[in-house]
Amino acid sequence: MNEKTRIAWIDVAKGICMISVIVGHLGVTEINNVVYSYHLTAFFILSGYMMKKTELNGDYLNKLFKKLMIPYFLTCLCVMLMDVLNQLYFSSTSIESVTAVISKDLIRSFMASGTYTSLGSVEIGSRIGAVWFLPALFFASIFTQSILKKFSSSMHRLVIACLLLLVAVISARFIWLPFSIQSAMFSVILLLLGYELRQRQELFRSLMNWKKCLIFLAAFLVFLRLQTTKIYYVTASMDDILLALISGICMSLVVLYCAQHMEWAKPLAWIGRNSLIYLCVHLFEMETMGRWFGSLLAKLSITDCELSRFFVKLIFITAVTGCIVFLKQYVKPSAIKQIDEKRDASVDVAKGILIVLMLIGHFSIDSNLRRIIYSFHMMAFVFFSGFFFRDNACQNMKRSIIRLLKAFGIPYAVYAILYIFAGGGIDGIQNVLFGMSYSSKLFVQWSSVGPVYFILMLFLTRLIYLIIAHYAPSMYWRHGICLAISVVGCWLGKQGYWFPWSLDCAMYSLIFCHLGYCFQRYRLLSWFKNHPATYFLLSVVWAYMIYSGSMELAVRNYGAYGMTILGAVSGTVLLYMLSDYLVRILPNWIKHLLQLAGKSTVYILIIHTVFNGYFSRLVSLRFTAGYIYHMTASILLQVFAGMAIYAIYHAIRDKLASKLHPQNRVSV
Repeated sequence: MNEKTRIAWIDVAKGICMISVIVGHLGVTEINNVVYSYHLTAFFILSGYMMKKTELNGDYLNKLFKKLMIPYFLTCLCVMLMDVLNQLYFSSTSIESVTAVISKDLIRSFMASGTYTSLGSVEIGSRIGAVWFLPALFFASIFTQSILKKFSSSMHRLVIACLLLLVAVISARFIWLPFSIQSAMFSVILLLLGYELRQRQELFRSLMNWKKCLIFLAAFLVFLRLQTTKIYYVTASMDDILLALISGICMSLVVLYCAQHMEWAKPLAWIGRNSLIYLCVHLFEMETMGRWFGSLLAKLSITDCELSRFFVKLIFITAVTGCIVFLKQYVKPSAIKQIDEKRDASVDVAKGILIVLMLIGHFSIDSNLRRIIYSFHMMAFVFFSGFFFRDNACQNMKRSIIRLLKAFGIPYAVYAILYIFAGGGIDGIQNVLFGMSYSSKLFVQWSSVGPVYFILMLFLTRLIYLIIAHYAPSMYWRHGICLAISVVGCWLGKQGYWFPWSLDCAMYSLIFCHLGYCFQRYRLLSWFKNHPATYFLLSVVWAYMIYSGSMELAVRNYGAYGMTILGAVSGTVLLYMLSDYLVRILPNWIKHLLQLAGKSTVYILIIHTVFNGYFSRLVSLRFTAGYIYHMTASILLQVFAGMAIYAIYHAIRDKLASKLHPQNRVSV
C-alpha cells in the first residue's frame, strides 16, 4: 500500500464518518442505532492510525494546540457572533438580553462539553455542541503519547487504556470535567488500536479482507438486534461497556474496508481532507442556523422534515467549508511587527480590549458577564503597569517621580478642570482633591470622583513600588514587602478603612504591580505565549476564582486573597495570549486602532467619567437607551474621543520636545 493510496482511502473514510456525524444529528433513532456505533469510533481509530510516536514536549503540545484548539476557539467566536445577530433579529435588543447571550457562549466555550451542563455544583446552563470533539482529541492524543512512551508492551498499553476507559465511564456518572477530558480518556483505547494497526501492516491487511469484513458486519447486525451498539463519546457512556465497543470496532473496520475500495469518491475524499473545518461549520449551523433553514424551507414550499433538513445542511456546510478552504490560502498569521520597539504591541492591544470591557461593565449588563469582566480587568491594568517598570528608574529617584507626576498628574489635572467647569463647582474642587473612589467608615462626607479614582490609585501603586525597588533591590525583600503591604491593604479595604486617592486599594494592588514586573523580568509572558496549551490550566484557575466569589476593586470586594490574585493574573495572561494572536491575524488598521485605544486608556477614562451622560443623551437622539445599539454607539464615541485627545496631546508634546531634548515617559 503506497503513500498516495493510503492517504486517499483515509480521506474517504473520514468523509464517510463526517457525513455520518451529520446524519446522526438529525435525531432519527433508527439511524442513530447504526451511526452512533462507528462514526466517531472510526475517527478515533484513524487518528491513532495516523499518529506517530513522538516526544511529549512543548513543541508537540504547541503544534497539537494550534491544530485542534485554534479552530475550536474560532468556531466558538463565530457561534457567539451569530447568536448575537440572531438575538438582535429574532428576539430582544436590550443590553441585558444580548450580553446574556455573550456570557452564555463564553461559559459554554470554556466548558467544552457536548452534552452535560454542570461543573460540580455549578450549573453552566448550556453545552457547546459537536466541537467538544476537538479538545477531547487534544487530550486523547496526549494520553496516548504518554502511554506509548511509558509502556513498550502492547498488552500493558491495552490494560492502561482499559483502565482509563473504566475511570471515564464511572467518574462521568458523578462529575463531568471541563474540556471533555473523560471523553478523551474514553477514546484512548481506540487511538491505541489505530496505532497498533499502523505498526502491524500485515495484520491490518489481513483484516481488510471481504470475507472477514462480512463477518464483522454480521457481528454488528447481531449486536444491533440486541440493541447494544450505540457509543456516546460525548458523555463517556455506551449501551454495553463491552459489546458496544466490539460492535463499534467491527463496523469501523467495515467502513475502512469500504473506503479502500472507494478511492473514486472524490467528494467524500474532499470532505475527509477538510473534516476538521467541516465539523466546525456543522457545529456553527447546528447551533445558529436552525430558524434560518426553517424559514428557507418555508419560502421554497418544501416540507420541513429530516431529509430536507439534511440536504440543506449538507449544501450549506459544503459551501462554507469551500469558502474557508479557499480563504485559508490567502489569510495566514504573520509575525508580529512592533510599531514601537520599546513597547509590546500585544500589551497595548490587551489594554485596548480592557478599556472597552471597562466601559461595557458600567452599563446594566448580564450579571455573569459582569462577574467575568470585573474578575480581572482593573487588576490587569495594574499588572501591565508593573510589566513596564524598569529597574533603572531607581537610579534617579527625583527624575522618576517627576515622570510619574507627569504621566498621572497631567491627565488627572485635565479631568479636574473638565469636571469643575462641567458643573462641579467649589464642592467639586474638594472632591477632586480627596479623589475618593467610594467611602465606607472614613471620609464619608466626600463624594466619589468616579472611575478616574483609578488614575490616582495607580499613581500611588507605582510610587510605592518605585520606593520599594529603590530601598529593597533584593528580589527576596521585594517579594516579602510587596506581599505584606498588599495583605494590609486588603485588610483595610475589608474593614471599611477607605482612604483618599484609594491608598488602601493601591496597597492591595501592589502585589499585581510586582507580579507584572516579575513576569517581565523572568520573561513569563513570552513563555506562556509560546506554550498556548497552558490555557487549560489558566482557564480553570480563572473560572474557579470567578465562581468562588470574583472581585470588584472600587467597593473592595476582594474575595479570597490568594485565589483572587491567582485568578486575576490567570485571566490577564489569557488576555495577553489572545492579544498576541490578534496582533498576528488582524488587519493592520484594526490592530493599530486597538493599540491606540490601549495607549489612550487614561484619556478614554477621563472622557467616560466627565462626559458619559452627555454622550448618552446625544446617542439617545438616535437610539433608545437601555438597548445594545445605544451602548455600542456610546462606547465607540467615548473611545474615539479619548483616542483623539491622546493623539492631539502627544502631537503637541512631541513637537515641543523636539525643540528641546527628548525624554522617555512612563508607560501607564
